[in-house]
Amino acid sequence: MMTDQSLEDPIQSNNSDDLLGCVFAVPDKWWGFEAEGRDHHPGACVQERPAKRDFVFLKGTGAENKSTYRKNEMIVTATEDNGLAKLTLFSLKPWPFREHKVRNLVPERVMGRLSEIDLKRLQTEMIRQFGNQG
Repeated sequence: MMTDQSLEDPIQSNNSDDLLGCVFAVPDKWWGFEAEGRDHHPGACVQERPAKRDFVFLKGTGAENKSTYRKNEMIVTATEDNGLAKLTLFSLKPWPFREHKVRNLVPERVMGRLSEIDLKRLQTEMIRQFGNQG
């Protein structure tokens, strides 16, 4: 069972195949909408909740057309490792997805993995604004 984490401590995964920190091409219908011409938005897996048998994701979207950012959003730069195609704005609103659904995304929809720094930044700000989701 997960315990509350301090803001300084990253959220640790108990999962043997370590999905924490992965960036996925999450189907738009999981985010609650469908848009013509595209079928997914990036989702960063930022927390595992074994007791609830789910994972917490943050939704990403292209940041190129944004001139201002809200306090509940963070930018992640595209890298070869994270698989993002462009500068990406992640909303810090937590989205829980059932474990079996997330596992169905592997490996075809895994885009890459966040750096430890980016993962900790997203986790820390999500916890600060929304509390630990565990």
